[in-house]
Parts: sequence; structure tokens; C-alpha cells
Amino acid sequence: MEINEELFNKNGLAVIKLARQFSNFRAGDKIPNVTTLAAEHGLSVGTTQYGLTFLKDKNVVKLISRGHLGTHI
Repeated sequence: MEINEELFNKNGLAVIKLARQFSNFRAGDKIPNVTTLAAEHGLSVGTTQYGLTFLKDKNVVKLISRGHLGTHI
């Protein structure tokens, strides 16, 4: 599936919403956890996780997990 096709479904909606939100973050900022992100955007946790994975795989964002300190962009 090409990128354009991937963005025209609920997973694509998650990608777009997360990318828009992350554009307001600066390097080193802590991002909300997946459950919080899902609730903020009205998405399921799985769909939100897909959006995060897509953005990481396409090198749109670099997320650094710091264990109990959370994930930072």
C-alpha cells in the first residue's frame, strides 16, 4: 500500500492528528502516553499506536522512551 492510500482511512486520520499535535512540540518535550493521546483525539489505543509507529517508521518524528519518565520527542 502506498503512503497516499494509507492516509485515507482511520489510521491515516490518526497519523494526521498526531503529526499536527507533534508539530507544536520541541525537541526534548514529553509527549502524553498512548491512552491519553487516544482520548484527546477520539481514537482507539490501537489506532493511535499505529499512528505513532507510522510517524516513527517514516522518520517524521524521533521518539525516545525514558522508562518511567515517559516518552520524549
